[in-house]
Amino acid sequence: MLSRARIRSLVQIIVGDVQPITNTKVQKFIRGFGYDSAKWTAEWYAVGLRAYESVIHDIARKYSVGDDVTMADACLAPAIWNCEAVGLSLDEFPTVKKVYAELMQLEAFQNSHWKAQVDCPEDLK
Repeated sequence: MLSRARIRSLVQIIVGDVQPITNTKVQKFIRGFGYDSAKWTAEWYAVGLRAYESVIHDIARKYSVGDDVTMADACLAPAIWNCEAVGLSLDEFPTVKKVYAELMQLEAFQNSHWKAQVDCPEDLK
């Protein structure tokens, strides 16, 4: 039961706390005020990843919560892709970085990356 609660907590960090304030619509709005939307996104992802790291630091094994892929991992990978897009280093988040490396060994995660999609423009791959 505790593992399920931790998984829900990790999912909430990504989908409830970070993604809504860093989505494309918000970035466009921020740029309208002359702000650097990539810097905004990187800062808020860093805040979220600090929280994520603090939760998984003592419980992660191969993946975020143990040795099985969970919904938390399914939310984490796309979040990291967004971090990469804005140049946010994962060095501050060693456990997140390790989990992400494990996830990206899985074919399902490799195939779901936005760069692997057939409609991804070549200049973004």
